[in-house]
Amino acid sequence: MNNNGTTMSDYERIRLVILGGAGVGKSCIIKRFLMNTYSDKYRSTIEDLYNREYDLGHMTLKVDILDTAGDMQFPAMRRLCIATAHAFLLVYAVTSAPSFDCIKQCFEEIREQRGDYQDIPIVVAGNKLDLTSTHREVRIEDVSEWVYCELPKLRDVDCRRVKVLECSAKDDINIKEIFRSFLTLSRIFPRDTEDSSGLKRRSSAYVSASKGGRRAASPAPEKDKQAGSSETKENLTKPRSRSLIRRASRKTKQQIRDAHNGVEECTVSSKNVILNMFKLSRRLDKLVCRTLEKQLSLTYTTAPDTKKEEEFRVLNLKYVKNQVTPRRLPKKTDFLPPRSSQMAVDQDWGNVWPGPRSFHPATVPLPVRQGYNPKGVAPAKYANAELMKIPNFLHLTPPVIKRQCEALKKFCTPWPKSLDTDEKCLKHFPIEVSSSDYCHSSPTIRDPLARIVTVKFKLDSLKLDERPRDKFLRLVGDRYDEKSDVVTIVTDRCPLKKQNYEYAMYLITALYHESLNVEPWEELKSEADMERYIWENNASKSNIEKMFGRDAKDISHIATYSASVDKYMNEGENEYTVTQYGEAVREILDLPSIPE
Repeated sequence: MNNNGTTMSDYERIRLVILGGAGVGKSCIIKRFLMNTYSDKYRSTIEDLYNREYDLGHMTLKVDILDTAGDMQFPAMRRLCIATAHAFLLVYAVTSAPSFDCIKQCFEEIREQRGDYQDIPIVVAGNKLDLTSTHREVRIEDVSEWVYCELPKLRDVDCRRVKVLECSAKDDINIKEIFRSFLTLSRIFPRDTEDSSGLKRRSSAYVSASKGGRRAASPAPEKDKQAGSSETKENLTKPRSRSLIRRASRKTKQQIRDAHNGVEECTVSSKNVILNMFKLSRRLDKLVCRTLEKQLSLTYTTAPDTKKEEEFRVLNLKYVKNQVTPRRLPKKTDFLPPRSSQMAVDQDWGNVWPGPRSFHPATVPLPVRQGYNPKGVAPAKYANAELMKIPNFLHLTPPVIKRQCEALKKFCTPWPKSLDTDEKCLKHFPIEVSSSDYCHSSPTIRDPLARIVTVKFKLDSLKLDERPRDKFLRLVGDRYDEKSDVVTIVTDRCPLKKQNYEYAMYLITALYHESLNVEPWEELKSEADMERYIWENNASKSNIEKMFGRDAKDISHIATYSASVDKYMNEGENEYTVTQYGEAVREILDLPSIPE
């Protein structure tokens, strides 16, 4: 039953929620029942919903079977499925004691969220029965004892709504019995087959009542009386109207008369008569208690409230001369003085504001102002939304920072002596990484610009030859500054700062190895195919070595000469390149310069 007192048979659609730990076989039980299949492969479930319709003869039952996640990563989804469920299947593994503890936790959640948990059909199923021959950790006696202790209504035979059994989804043992138990526990089907005729009579009685007919009471044999008694028990679980109460009372009186007539006319044992009278008296007690409860609740709700009648005042819309209306005095509220006024002068600010938090004007003993007022000064700190919505750093005062640094010193290592200058630091750590953090008054403290990472390094630190250097510069493009010899790489495509930093390191590694790689077509290039003239790879070098009779590195002023030739060939013939080339030739041949 739910909070409104309706049974599951009143619903056209029933939701069955399956709860349990991870890996106990909840999905395997559903697939064995619905599709008669089984798989040994484990796949974690987040939430699966299965819909089926079943024709029970007297009604069509629509069932939603909700398979939930075994872990506790989705508490909101678990609370929603527990709040909307009509029945629960708690599954544990007989080979795992922690799985039994997990269904205990699931039951605690059901008891916290559902006040009618003792009236909800619950089946506790122990799966993996096929493995008990080699290993078992949970006995069915322990499960039954726990259920009996947690649900006091189990001690009443007529109120039982829980069943405990063991099953095996692999060997198809007791799988259909699990879902057949819900029909019995929810009063959709009777507990035994003898009550099936009573169930049909109950449905026909509703039809005759809706059409306006009235059933005549007639004597019936003992089996019909027992069927009628079970029918009365099932009807008592529903909210009755007054016509149903009158009809039930007439029926009960007729049964009492039939019982007396049966004693007078038939020869029956005294034991059966006492048992029948006890059952009839019990039904009458339940009926009288329900009627009395409704009368008391009606009397309580319709009883006049004497206190309100005494306080009621007539609304006088007509003005009366010299009429005096008493005015209510405003109630004064005593406000405590702010905490800042009670602080001592030598108060330790680190204890007052130990960490980052929202601004509180009663705690800060400073005349802080924030905002803009075109007609006067900025708003004060009290009721200032601008101060409260931005993150502040009032806990990072110099004394607090000094105290924290002193506490961290014992965990720090001394600064390396070999890194005493900036030049040495740049030599051993040539890569410079920079990023930014932003703080502003937006709804979130995260800023999209904070993910940008900039990496800088000098090209000379890579120690590349002329050919790899040229290829590296062609791959980098305009990210290289020739004046400072610095390569700058900016990454901002990834959503997080750490991801952009790792991407920048990957780009530097890829550029370095690609510049060292020599493709087959690069080895076949001739001097005419070169995009850039390189003096060391051309005939000019061999010619100057033949002229002087020694290697180029042993010739004086060879660096000036090679640089002038490179500029002349790469930049083209102009006044500057021709002049530089002429001066380099005079220096290498030791010729006097031309006077101006």
